[in-house]
Amino acid sequence: MIDHSFNVKILEYSLPFDDDFSKYIKKYPLKSFEKNNNSYFDEKEDLELKEKVNFYIKPIAEQNNSVLIKTWIQQYNEEQFHDLHVHGSGDLLSFIWYIDCTKKSSFTVFYNQGYPYIHTHNFFVKPEKNKCILFDGSLPHLVLPNKDKKRLIISGNLKKL
Repeated sequence: MIDHSFNVKILEYSLPFDDDFSKYIKKYPLKSFEKNNNSYFDEKEDLELKEKVNFYIKPIAEQNNSVLIKTWIQQYNEEQFHDLHVHGSGDLLSFIWYIDCTKKSSFTVFYNQGYPYIHTHNFFVKPEKNKCILFDGSLPHLVLPNKDKKRLIISGNLKKL
């Protein structure tokens, strides 16, 4: 584990997965999500997806005294991005798990809490296959415009116990 803390913790884990899981995720039906110009899973909760993701994320969740409550998939093609957003209040931990990417895949950028009204610094995360970033759900972050067709992530929220 690598700790990338500034105002709040950003934890980095290596979270490898098997070929069957990779194939399942890569074939998952995604819809275009125009607001943020990327492809996104359907808004309905998919219990099978949640169960498969939980198999891998559960040790990290337990280590951080939390449980998986929601998960989704996002695919970024060239020039696609995700605007600045947060996942919720301080009772959530959120994660970004990089499933597929290249050296040209866009970075995730984290800003200090209070951004844009208070801007002290930001932190750039380079996508790497198997990397999983865990962070406070209230931490502002965005995805820069993508430069390849392979950036595929699983993201989600964990409820602190």
